[in-house]
Amino acid sequence: MASIDKNIVYIEGRNGNSQAKYQQTETLTRAFCLLDAQGICIKHFRADSASCQQKVIDLVEEKSQYFYIRAMRCADMEQQISRLPAQAWGKVRLGVQVNGNCSDRGL
Repeated sequence: MASIDKNIVYIEGRNGNSQAKYQQTETLTRAFCLLDAQGICIKHFRADSASCQQKVIDLVEEKSQYFYIRAMRCADMEQQISRLPAQAWGKVRLGVQVNGNCSDRGL
């Protein structure tokens, strides 16, 4: 499902036995194509950790100005995060949540 504010703009069903990450790139490609056809440009894209896949990241980077994808935390990621300089981090409001995010600013 894709929404803009509280309006649903794309919905696609699949069987309940599929993993959340199953065919994310293909599904998002179809959604972006339909939005493009209607002249709708995406400024901010937000997804859960099922979209934390390189092909999805490449697609979303191409189709939106900013994107936020929650990643599953693990020891390797914690180590990489600890190496980032403090100035690389900022705050971003997503709906009612304020989260830390990292961008290439300050790197």
